[in-house]
Amino acid sequence: TTPHPTLGKRAPVSASPRGATQPTAPPLDSGRPPHLVTAAAVLKGAMVRRLGLPMGRSTVGVHFLNDHKGRITVALPQEPTAEQMAEVLSEAKAIIAEELPVYAFAMDRTEAEDLYGEMMYDKMEVPAQVTELRLMYIPGVVLNCTPHHLVPNTAAVVDVDVTRHKYKPAKQELEVHFVAALAEGHDVESMVSPFCQPPPTDEVLALQPSGDGAAPPPPPPPPAD
Repeated sequence: TTPHPTLGKRAPVSASPRGATQPTAPPLDSGRPPHLVTAAAVLKGAMVRRLGLPMGRSTVGVHFLNDHKGRITVALPQEPTAEQMAEVLSEAKAIIAEELPVYAFAMDRTEAEDLYGEMMYDKMEVPAQVTELRLMYIPGVVLNCTPHHLVPNTAAVVDVDVTRHKYKPAKQELEVHFVAALAEGHDVESMVSPFCQPPPTDEVLALQPSGDGAAPPPPPPPPAD
C-alpha cells in the first residue's frame, strides 16, 4: 500500500502497535472540567466534518471560562455561514447522542508520529522533551493529544450549545463559544477513561473531511487488551 504523504508508513490493520500502553501517569489536574474538554473535542470533530478543516494542526487554542463555558479557536480560511454553524451544532449533538466511548491511551511519540503524522496535534507545539503522548480517541470523530481529564463516554456531556461565534479574517481564525454540562450521576473524581489499542492508520485517515460534508460512519471501537 502506498503510504499517505503526511502519515508515512501505514501499520497493518491486524498488527498491534509496538508501544501501546495504558497511560501510567494520571491526567493533568489543570482544573479543566472533563465534560468541557470532551465537548471541545466533539465540536472539533463536528467542525472537521461540516466545515472541512483538517484534523491535525487546526486547533489554535481551547479556553475554559468556568465549569460550563468554553471557547475553541480553529484555523479556517473563510468565514462559515450561519447554516454551516447550525450544522456544526447539530453534528455535535448527534455525536453526543451516539454515546460513544472516549478512549485514552499512551504511545511513544515517535511511533505515534509514524502512524498518524500530525493528525493528533494542535497548532501549539508539544515540547521536544515529551517522549510519550497521552492521546484521546472518540471512534469516527476525533484523535487528539491531550493531558487533561476526560469523561468516559460522550453521554456524560449534556446541554451542549454554541452561544456565539466570531470569525477573524485577518488571522483566518474561527472562535466558537460554547456551553456544556456534566450529566447527572457522573462523579468527576471517579472518572476513568477506558483504554484502547491505538486505532489503525486507515481508521484515523477516515477522520479527515471527504469534501462532501458527509459524516463518516463511526468504526467499531478497537478492542482493549
